Amino acid sequence: MSLIAKMYVEDKEVTILDFKFRFTRSVDEHGKPMGKPNGTIFDITFETTSDQSFFAWSVGMDMVKKVKIVVSPVTQDSKSRVFELYDVHCVFFKNHFNGVNGEPMMTQIKLSPAILYDGGYKILEHYWKETDLSVKTEPTPLTDPYDNLTAGAGNVLGPVVEDSEAEKKEEEGTTQNKWRGKGHLIIGYDTELKRNFDKAVDNVNWDFILANTLEEAVEKTKAYLTETGLSKLTTLVLRSHGSGASALAVVTFGYPNASLSGGARLLNSDAVEKMKKDVLTHSGRLMAVLSIQDLAKMVKTGGTIFFTGCGGGTFNPRGGGSLGQSLTSLPEFKGKTVWMNHDNSAKAYHQKLLETNLTKPSSLNKGFMKFIDGKPYVPKYSVGFLLKSTGPRPFVYLDATKIPNNVIRHNR
Repeated sequence: MSLIAKMYVEDKEVTILDFKFRFTRSVDEHGKPMGKPNGTIFDITFETTSDQSFFAWSVGMDMVKKVKIVVSPVTQDSKSRVFELYDVHCVFFKNHFNGVNGEPMMTQIKLSPAILYDGGYKILEHYWKETDLSVKTEPTPLTDPYDNLTAGAGNVLGPVVEDSEAEKKEEEGTTQNKWRGKGHLIIGYDTELKRNFDKAVDNVNWDFILANTLEEAVEKTKAYLTETGLSKLTTLVLRSHGSGASALAVVTFGYPNASLSGGARLLNSDAVEKMKKDVLTHSGRLMAVLSIQDLAKMVKTGGTIFFTGCGGGTFNPRGGGSLGQSLTSLPEFKGKTVWMNHDNSAKAYHQKLLETNLTKPSSLNKGFMKFIDGKPYVPKYSVGFLLKSTGPRPFVYLDATKIPNNVIRHNR
Protein backbone atom coordinates (compact mmCIF):
# COMPACT_ATOMS: atom_id res chain seq x y z
CA MET A 1 0.00 0.00 0.00
CA SER A 2 1.33 3.45 -0.94
CA LEU A 3 1.37 5.88 1.97
CA ILE A 4 1.94 9.57 2.51
CA ALA A 5 3.05 11.05 5.83
CA LYS A 6 2.55 14.61 7.05
CA MET A 7 4.01 16.25 10.15
CA TYR A 8 2.25 19.18 11.81
CA VAL A 9 4.34 21.27 14.18
CA GLU A 10 2.13 23.98 15.62
CA ASP A 11 1.17 26.00 12.51
CA LYS A 12 3.59 24.30 10.09
CA GLU A 13 2.92 21.37 7.76
CA VAL A 14 5.79 19.23 6.48
CA THR A 15 5.71 16.32 4.04
CA ILE A 16 7.78 13.49 5.52
CA LEU A 17 10.06 11.55 3.20
CA ASP A 18 11.22 9.02 5.79
CA PHE A 19 10.56 8.43 9.46
CA LYS A 20 10.98 5.73 12.04
CA PHE A 21 10.66 5.34 15.78
CA ARG A 22 11.61 2.62 18.17
CA PHE A 23 11.28 1.37 21.73
CA THR A 24 13.91 -0.63 23.58
CA ARG A 25 13.92 -2.42 26.93
CA SER A 26 16.81 -3.71 28.95
CA VAL A 27 16.95 -7.43 29.70
CA ASP A 28 18.54 -9.38 32.51
CA GLU A 29 20.98 -12.26 32.12
CA HIS A 30 18.09 -14.61 31.39
CA GLY A 31 16.68 -12.41 28.66
CA LYS A 32 13.74 -11.21 30.75
CA PRO A 33 12.73 -7.58 30.10
CA MET A 34 13.59 -5.15 32.89
CA GLY A 35 12.04 -1.77 33.58
CA LYS A 36 10.01 0.46 31.32
CA PRO A 37 10.59 0.97 27.59
CA ASN A 38 13.04 3.69 26.68
CA GLY A 39 14.16 5.38 23.55
CA THR A 40 11.00 6.73 21.94
CA ILE A 41 13.02 8.75 19.45
CA PHE A 42 11.28 9.74 16.21
CA ASP A 43 13.80 9.93 13.36
CA ILE A 44 12.29 12.13 10.62
CA THR A 45 13.62 13.26 7.23
CA PHE A 46 12.07 15.89 4.97
CA GLU A 47 13.07 18.24 2.19
CA THR A 48 14.86 21.36 3.43
CA THR A 49 13.08 24.71 3.20
CA SER A 50 14.04 28.27 4.13
CA ASP A 51 12.27 27.85 7.47
CA GLN A 52 14.83 28.02 10.29
CA SER A 53 12.48 27.14 13.14
CA PHE A 54 13.63 23.50 13.31
CA PHE A 55 17.21 24.63 13.83
CA ALA A 56 16.09 27.04 16.56
CA TRP A 57 14.11 24.23 18.16
CA SER A 58 17.10 21.91 18.19
CA VAL A 59 19.34 24.41 20.02
CA GLY A 60 16.63 25.63 22.39
CA MET A 61 17.44 23.92 25.65
CA ASP A 62 13.94 24.22 27.11
CA MET A 63 11.90 24.57 23.92
CA VAL A 64 9.11 22.01 23.63
CA LYS A 65 6.37 21.77 21.02
CA LYS A 66 3.33 19.75 20.09
CA VAL A 67 3.65 17.52 17.04
CA LYS A 68 1.15 15.47 15.07
CA ILE A 69 2.18 12.89 12.46
CA VAL A 70 -0.53 11.60 10.12
CA VAL A 71 0.15 8.57 7.91
CA SER A 72 -2.51 8.12 5.23
CA PRO A 73 -3.00 5.90 2.19
CA VAL A 74 -2.48 7.79 -1.05
CA THR A 75 -5.86 6.57 -2.29
CA GLN A 76 -7.57 7.82 0.91
CA ASP A 77 -9.63 4.61 0.94
CA SER A 78 -8.83 3.64 4.52
CA LYS A 79 -8.30 5.24 7.90
CA SER A 80 -5.17 7.27 8.66
CA ARG A 81 -2.84 6.44 11.51
CA VAL A 82 -2.29 9.43 13.78
CA PHE A 83 0.58 9.94 16.22
CA GLU A 84 0.27 12.76 18.76
CA LEU A 85 3.43 13.90 20.51
CA TYR A 86 3.36 16.29 23.48
CA ASP A 87 6.15 18.29 25.13
CA VAL A 88 8.53 17.36 22.33
CA HIS A 89 12.22 18.22 22.34
CA CYS A 90 14.19 18.31 19.09
CA VAL A 91 17.40 16.52 20.10
CA PHE A 92 19.10 16.33 16.70
CA PHE A 93 19.23 18.53 13.59
CA LYS A 94 21.14 17.86 10.37
CA ASN A 95 21.10 19.32 6.86
CA HIS A 96 22.52 17.15 4.07
CA PHE A 97 23.19 18.06 0.46
CA ASN A 98 24.59 15.84 -2.31
CA GLY A 99 25.17 17.70 -5.57
CA VAL A 100 26.22 14.57 -7.45
CA ASN A 101 22.82 12.92 -7.59
CA GLY A 102 20.86 16.12 -8.16
CA GLU A 103 18.77 15.51 -5.07
CA PRO A 104 17.40 18.40 -3.00
CA MET A 105 18.89 19.26 0.37
CA MET A 106 17.45 17.13 3.13
CA THR A 107 16.80 17.91 6.79
CA GLN A 108 16.94 15.20 9.41
CA ILE A 109 15.62 15.73 12.92
CA LYS A 110 15.16 13.50 15.95
CA LEU A 111 12.24 14.17 18.26
CA SER A 112 11.86 13.04 21.86
CA PRO A 113 8.30 13.37 23.23
CA ALA A 114 7.30 13.29 26.87
CA ILE A 115 3.89 11.88 25.95
CA LEU A 116 2.98 9.74 22.94
CA TYR A 117 -0.47 8.82 21.66
CA ASP A 118 -0.98 6.38 18.79
CA GLY A 119 -4.47 6.28 17.33
CA GLY A 120 -5.92 7.98 20.40
CA TYR A 121 -4.31 5.55 22.85
CA LYS A 122 -1.58 6.64 25.23
CA ILE A 123 1.56 4.62 24.55
CA LEU A 124 3.93 6.24 27.01
CA GLU A 125 4.31 9.15 29.41
CA HIS A 126 7.62 10.32 30.87
CA TYR A 127 7.96 11.90 34.30
CA TRP A 128 9.38 15.14 32.83
CA LYS A 129 6.17 15.97 30.99
CA GLU A 130 4.79 19.50 31.21
CA THR A 131 1.32 18.98 29.74
CA ASP A 132 -1.45 17.61 31.94
CA LEU A 133 -3.70 15.66 29.58
CA SER A 134 -5.97 14.60 32.41
CA VAL A 135 -7.54 18.04 32.14
CA LYS A 136 -8.07 17.94 28.39
CA THR A 137 -7.38 14.97 26.13
CA GLU A 138 -8.86 16.19 22.87
CA PRO A 139 -6.71 15.55 19.79
CA THR A 140 -4.50 18.38 18.65
CA PRO A 141 -6.41 20.29 15.94
CA LEU A 142 -4.82 21.04 12.61
CA THR A 143 -5.22 24.80 12.58
CA ASP A 144 -4.59 27.56 10.13
CA PRO A 145 -1.61 29.67 11.31
CA TYR A 146 -3.72 32.82 11.35
CA ASP A 147 -6.18 31.24 13.78
CA ASN A 148 -3.61 31.66 16.55
CA LEU A 149 -3.33 35.42 16.15
CA THR A 150 -4.43 37.03 19.38
CA ALA A 151 -4.65 40.76 18.90
CA GLY A 152 -6.54 43.70 20.21
CA ALA A 153 -6.37 47.28 21.38
CA GLY A 154 -5.44 48.11 24.92
CA ASN A 155 -4.85 50.83 27.46
CA VAL A 156 -1.32 50.34 28.73
CA LEU A 157 -1.80 53.15 31.24
CA GLY A 158 -5.15 52.08 32.67
CA PRO A 159 -5.98 49.75 35.54
CA VAL A 160 -5.76 45.99 35.23
CA VAL A 161 -9.22 44.52 34.66
CA GLU A 162 -10.17 41.59 36.87
CA ASP A 163 -10.67 38.21 35.21
CA SER A 164 -14.39 38.08 35.87
CA GLU A 165 -14.96 41.55 34.44
CA ALA A 166 -12.87 40.80 31.35
CA GLU A 167 -14.78 37.59 30.74
CA LYS A 168 -18.08 39.37 31.21
CA LYS A 169 -17.14 42.06 28.68
CA GLU A 170 -16.12 39.40 26.20
CA GLU A 171 -19.45 37.60 26.65
CA GLU A 172 -21.31 40.87 26.15
CA GLY A 173 -19.34 41.57 23.00
CA THR A 174 -17.89 44.82 24.32
CA THR A 175 -14.24 43.79 24.25
CA GLN A 176 -12.46 45.37 21.30
CA ASN A 177 -10.43 42.79 19.46
CA LYS A 178 -9.41 44.42 16.21
CA TRP A 179 -6.38 46.09 14.74
CA ARG A 180 -6.64 49.82 14.21
CA GLY A 181 -3.88 49.69 11.62
CA LYS A 182 -2.01 52.85 12.62
CA GLY A 183 1.33 51.10 12.44
CA HIS A 184 2.15 51.33 16.16
CA LEU A 185 2.57 47.74 17.34
CA ILE A 186 3.38 46.14 20.70
CA ILE A 187 4.54 42.51 20.67
CA GLY A 188 4.42 40.49 23.87
CA TYR A 189 6.01 37.06 23.85
CA ASP A 190 6.04 36.10 27.48
CA THR A 191 3.23 33.82 28.66
CA GLU A 192 2.88 35.67 31.97
CA LEU A 193 1.99 38.83 30.07
CA LYS A 194 -0.74 37.35 27.89
CA ARG A 195 -3.62 37.69 30.32
CA ASN A 196 -2.91 41.39 30.74
CA PHE A 197 -2.81 41.96 26.99
CA ASP A 198 -6.21 40.33 26.72
CA LYS A 199 -7.62 42.72 29.30
CA ALA A 200 -6.43 45.97 27.73
CA VAL A 201 -9.38 47.45 25.88
CA ASP A 202 -9.23 51.25 25.55
CA ASN A 203 -6.05 52.19 23.71
CA VAL A 204 -6.62 53.89 20.37
CA ASN A 205 -2.94 54.37 19.53
CA TRP A 206 -1.53 50.87 19.78
CA ASP A 207 -2.20 47.43 18.35
CA PHE A 208 -1.10 44.24 20.10
CA ILE A 209 0.23 40.85 19.05
CA LEU A 210 1.02 37.90 21.29
CA ALA A 211 3.70 35.38 20.37
CA ASN A 212 5.46 32.50 22.10
CA THR A 213 8.79 33.00 20.33
CA LEU A 214 10.59 35.67 18.36
CA GLU A 215 10.25 33.59 15.20
CA GLU A 216 6.49 33.51 15.76
CA ALA A 217 6.54 37.26 16.40
CA VAL A 218 8.11 37.78 12.97
CA GLU A 219 5.42 35.75 11.22
CA LYS A 220 2.59 37.45 13.09
CA THR A 221 4.00 40.89 12.38
CA LYS A 222 4.03 40.02 8.68
CA ALA A 223 0.40 38.95 9.01
CA TYR A 224 -0.40 42.21 10.79
CA LEU A 225 1.03 44.25 7.92
CA THR A 226 -0.89 42.16 5.39
CA GLU A 227 -4.20 42.38 7.25
CA THR A 228 -3.95 46.14 7.82
CA GLY A 229 -2.63 46.93 4.34
CA LEU A 230 0.46 48.66 5.76
CA SER A 231 3.84 48.36 4.07
CA LYS A 232 5.89 49.12 7.20
CA LEU A 233 5.49 49.78 10.91
CA THR A 234 6.03 53.25 12.32
CA THR A 235 6.68 52.14 15.90
CA LEU A 236 7.52 48.71 17.30
CA VAL A 237 7.67 47.77 20.99
CA LEU A 238 9.00 44.31 21.83
CA ARG A 239 7.97 43.37 25.34
CA SER A 240 9.21 40.46 27.46
CA HIS A 241 10.54 39.51 30.83
CA GLY A 242 14.29 39.63 31.29
CA SER A 243 14.96 36.23 32.82
CA GLY A 244 15.31 32.76 31.42
CA ALA A 245 15.34 31.81 27.75
CA SER A 246 13.02 34.68 26.82
CA ALA A 247 15.26 37.37 28.28
CA LEU A 248 15.67 40.44 26.13
CA ALA A 249 19.30 40.46 27.16
CA VAL A 250 19.55 37.14 25.35
CA VAL A 251 17.48 37.93 22.31
CA THR A 252 18.91 41.39 21.75
CA PHE A 253 22.53 40.88 22.69
CA GLY A 254 22.92 37.13 22.62
CA TYR A 255 23.95 36.90 26.26
CA PRO A 256 21.90 36.76 29.48
CA ASN A 257 22.19 39.42 32.17
CA ALA A 258 24.57 41.39 30.04
CA SER A 259 25.87 43.85 32.61
CA LEU A 260 26.03 41.44 35.52
CA SER A 261 29.00 39.42 36.69
CA GLY A 262 30.89 37.94 33.77
CA GLY A 263 28.76 39.67 31.18
CA ALA A 264 31.04 42.60 30.45
CA ARG A 265 33.76 40.34 29.07
CA LEU A 266 31.35 38.84 26.56
CA LEU A 267 29.94 42.20 25.58
CA ASN A 268 33.31 43.79 24.89
CA SER A 269 33.35 42.22 21.42
CA ASP A 270 31.61 44.44 18.86
CA ALA A 271 31.89 42.02 15.92
CA VAL A 272 28.41 40.90 14.98
CA GLU A 273 29.65 38.06 12.79
CA LYS A 274 31.74 36.76 15.67
CA MET A 275 28.71 37.03 17.89
CA LYS A 276 26.67 34.92 15.48
CA LYS A 277 29.28 32.18 15.59
CA ASP A 278 29.59 32.34 19.37
CA VAL A 279 25.89 32.10 20.04
CA LEU A 280 25.54 28.91 18.02
CA THR A 281 26.36 27.02 21.20
CA HIS A 282 23.65 28.82 23.18
CA SER A 283 19.90 28.30 23.32
CA GLY A 284 18.48 29.63 20.11
CA ARG A 285 20.32 32.95 20.33
CA LEU A 286 21.42 32.99 16.72
CA MET A 287 17.83 32.59 15.62
CA ALA A 288 16.85 35.34 18.04
CA VAL A 289 19.36 37.75 16.52
CA LEU A 290 18.13 36.92 13.02
CA SER A 291 14.53 37.41 14.15
CA ILE A 292 15.40 40.80 15.64
CA GLN A 293 16.85 41.77 12.26
CA ASP A 294 13.69 40.56 10.48
CA LEU A 295 11.52 42.63 12.82
CA ALA A 296 13.68 45.70 12.23
CA LYS A 297 13.22 45.31 8.47
CA MET A 298 9.48 45.76 8.97
CA VAL A 299 9.93 49.21 10.56
CA LYS A 300 10.07 52.09 8.11
CA THR A 301 12.95 54.54 7.84
CA GLY A 302 12.49 57.21 10.48
CA GLY A 303 10.57 54.79 12.68
CA THR A 304 11.24 53.84 16.29
CA ILE A 305 11.98 50.48 17.92
CA PHE A 306 11.74 49.81 21.67
CA PHE A 307 13.14 46.76 23.47
CA THR A 308 11.63 46.56 26.95
CA GLY A 309 11.79 44.16 29.88
CA CYS A 310 14.11 43.83 32.84
CA GLY A 311 17.66 43.20 31.71
CA GLY A 312 16.73 43.77 28.09
CA GLY A 313 19.43 45.76 26.37
CA THR A 314 21.24 46.26 29.65
CA PHE A 315 24.06 48.76 29.28
CA ASN A 316 27.35 48.50 31.12
CA PRO A 317 29.09 51.89 31.48
CA ARG A 318 32.45 50.10 31.45
CA GLY A 319 32.08 49.19 27.81
CA GLY A 320 29.31 46.62 27.90
CA GLY A 321 27.18 48.43 25.35
CA SER A 322 29.47 47.79 22.39
CA LEU A 323 27.69 44.62 21.26
CA GLY A 324 24.34 46.33 21.29
CA GLN A 325 25.91 49.15 19.31
CA SER A 326 27.12 46.64 16.73
CA LEU A 327 23.74 44.94 16.46
CA THR A 328 21.94 48.23 15.91
CA SER A 329 24.52 49.29 13.34
CA LEU A 330 23.37 46.54 10.99
CA PRO A 331 21.67 47.73 7.77
CA GLU A 332 18.22 46.78 9.06
CA PHE A 333 18.50 49.44 11.79
CA LYS A 334 19.83 52.26 9.62
CA GLY A 335 17.71 55.40 9.70
CA LYS A 336 15.75 54.20 12.74
CA THR A 337 15.86 55.18 16.39
CA VAL A 338 16.38 52.21 18.71
CA TRP A 339 15.73 52.30 22.44
CA MET A 340 16.99 49.52 24.72
CA ASN A 341 15.74 49.03 28.25
CA HIS A 342 18.10 49.88 31.07
CA ASP A 343 15.91 48.51 33.83
CA ASN A 344 17.15 45.64 35.99
CA SER A 345 14.19 45.41 38.33
CA ALA A 346 12.54 42.01 38.50
CA LYS A 347 9.42 42.88 40.45
CA ALA A 348 5.81 41.98 39.81
CA TYR A 349 5.32 45.25 37.96
CA HIS A 350 6.09 43.38 34.75
CA GLN A 351 2.61 41.90 34.84
CA LYS A 352 1.26 45.41 34.38
CA LEU A 353 2.94 45.50 30.98
CA LEU A 354 3.83 49.05 30.00
CA GLU A 355 1.25 50.74 32.18
CA THR A 356 3.80 52.13 34.65
CA ASN A 357 2.44 55.45 35.81
CA LEU A 358 5.23 57.99 35.43
CA THR A 359 3.12 60.90 36.66
CA LYS A 360 3.36 60.00 40.32
CA PRO A 361 6.07 58.53 42.58
CA SER A 362 7.21 55.10 41.53
CA SER A 363 9.84 52.67 42.78
CA LEU A 364 10.66 51.62 39.24
CA ASN A 365 13.80 52.96 37.62
CA LYS A 366 12.82 53.06 33.98
CA GLY A 367 15.73 54.27 31.89
CA PHE A 368 16.56 53.59 28.27
CA MET A 369 19.71 53.69 26.17
CA LYS A 370 19.12 55.30 22.82
CA PHE A 371 20.95 54.16 19.67
CA ILE A 372 20.71 56.18 16.46
CA ASP A 373 22.36 54.53 13.45
CA GLY A 374 24.58 52.51 15.76
CA LYS A 375 25.78 55.43 17.88
CA PRO A 376 24.77 55.34 21.55
CA TYR A 377 23.26 58.45 23.06
CA VAL A 378 24.34 58.64 26.71
CA PRO A 379 23.34 61.87 28.50
CA LYS A 380 23.95 62.42 32.20
CA TYR A 381 20.65 60.70 32.81
CA SER A 382 19.09 58.52 30.20
CA VAL A 383 15.81 59.42 28.57
CA GLY A 384 12.64 57.44 29.20
CA PHE A 385 9.45 57.15 27.20
CA LEU A 386 5.78 57.02 28.04
CA LEU A 387 3.29 55.19 25.84
CA LYS A 388 0.10 57.18 25.36
CA SER A 389 -3.34 55.68 24.98
CA THR A 390 -4.83 58.73 23.27
CA GLY A 391 -3.73 61.84 21.45
CA PRO A 392 -1.85 62.57 18.24
CA ARG A 393 1.43 60.97 19.36
CA PRO A 394 1.66 57.30 20.38
CA PHE A 395 4.47 58.01 22.84
CA VAL A 396 6.38 60.91 24.36
CA TYR A 397 9.98 61.20 25.50
CA LEU A 398 10.72 62.06 29.11
CA ASP A 399 13.98 63.85 29.85
CA ALA A 400 15.17 62.40 33.14
CA THR A 401 17.03 65.61 33.96
CA LYS A 402 13.78 67.60 34.04
CA ILE A 403 11.43 65.40 36.04
CA PRO A 404 11.41 64.49 39.76
CA ASN A 405 13.89 61.95 41.04
CA ASN A 406 11.11 59.74 42.38
CA VAL A 407 9.50 59.32 38.97
CA ILE A 408 12.19 58.11 36.60
CA ARG A 409 15.93 57.88 36.95
CA HIS A 410 18.81 56.31 35.10
CA ASN A 411 20.40 53.42 37.01
CA ARG A 412 23.89 54.77 37.54
